[in-house]
Amino acid sequence: MTVIALDLDGTLVDCRARQSLLASSLCRAAGFELNIEMFWSAKRAGATTASAICMQGMDTHSATKLSKLWVEQVESDAWLRHDRVFPGVMHALQVVHEIGFHLHLVTARANELALTRQLHWLSLAAFFDHVKVVHPQQASQEKANYLRKVKPDVFIGDSESDATAADLAELRFLAVTSGQRSKEFLQTHTNLCDLDIKSNLQEAIQEVIHENR
Repeated sequence: MTVIALDLDGTLVDCRARQSLLASSLCRAAGFELNIEMFWSAKRAGATTASAICMQGMDTHSATKLSKLWVEQVESDAWLRHDRVFPGVMHALQVVHEIGFHLHLVTARANELALTRQLHWLSLAAFFDHVKVVHPQQASQEKANYLRKVKPDVFIGDSESDATAADLAELRFLAVTSGQRSKEFLQTHTNLCDLDIKSNLQEAIQEVIHENR
């Protein structure tokens, strides 16, 4: 039995609009115009929300206050509705589901109830044998603890935090560059080789299927 553990944000769903539009809305309310493209590029290069805003000229104190508001609102239903499943993800999940692979979702969210609602309205819930929610501030360690128990064949995610969790659990990790971190960032901030960095979930899933034929 092949078991695959999957991250959610940036791996299965595109959260660029949610994160960027919320930041832009908060900045606009503060009288500051945020360049969304620059903001998301900074985030993908490893910047925090506050530092990504500071890079565009807002002072540190104001950006920090705004970042706290961003954290408080980013998992509300209204903003979560901006998330979209990446193209090809539903098909990839359906393929492995039909093959008989077991799928575990391991995601860092502060609002578990909102996550449950989101998985249903995005039609993702039925694919997973189990959903594990960890707190964002302890994401790597809590994901690692869960991964040690489940012992999946591979963990697929999109960030250095996911890579750290896999390292701690001594599991194979495949990273996708479709989400929170760019390929360049993953190459310089993780121990991954180029072959373990994929463009999207479909490429990662195809490799797992090929290895388990």
